[in-house]
Amino acid sequence: MDALENHNHVLFRLNISQFIGDVFRIVHKKADLFMSRLLLF
Repeated sequence: MDALENHNHVLFRLNISQFIGDVFRIVHKKADLFMSRLLLF
């Protein structure tokens, strides 16, 4: 039971970090687009 709980906690943390990574990548891509638009105009 304890080992299973620990395993689930590790999986949860991995999912959180992956989610944050995805969000950061999307925001970074949009920020790059925004900056290039600013530079164009």
